[in-house]
Amino acid sequence: MTATTDELRDMTALVARIKHAYGAVEQAANGLSDEQLTAPGPDGGWSIKDHLAHLAVWRHSLIALLEGADRKAAIGLDQQPAGETANSDDIDDVNAILYQRNHDRAPADVQADFRQAQERVLAILGGMSDADLEKPYSHYQPDAENTSDDPVVGWIVGNTYGHDEEHLATIQALAGR
Repeated sequence: MTATTDELRDMTALVARIKHAYGAVEQAANGLSDEQLTAPGPDGGWSIKDHLAHLAVWRHSLIALLEGADRKAAIGLDQQPAGETANSDDIDDVNAILYQRNHDRAPADVQADFRQAQERVLAILGGMSDADLEKPYSHYQPDAENTSDDPVVGWIVGNTYGHDEEHLATIQALAGR
């Protein structure tokens, strides 16, 4: 589903889309055993748990964005251990590091984190207005390197329902649903 311009300006519609996509991801993973959640994907790829951890991490990044906090710190990229380097301009590098950091987490911990991050995002959005969606990224992150004047709603979509929808088919396939 592609959002219309009106949906991106309407908090009620945006929240409904976020809840719907999140619910679909939860439904796909719900009731699976730890073995099913941690089974690697084809060719040793990401497990369902890895996808959930990934989605949770990027929600934490969004939370930091909307709260004016350091996004890199929110996802643990403000300090990198020796031998670990990520070019912050290369999303594949960042995602590879985040995968390595989260891969060994317990499935229950990852699922709880995903739920809590979703609840926090919804709580923040509950305190925002339709007009807040149009405020630029730089309004929320005035000291950040990214000084984009694009509306923050793009980051909200990209780190919630847009991201969930991107991973949903893979999660469903891994779950056999």
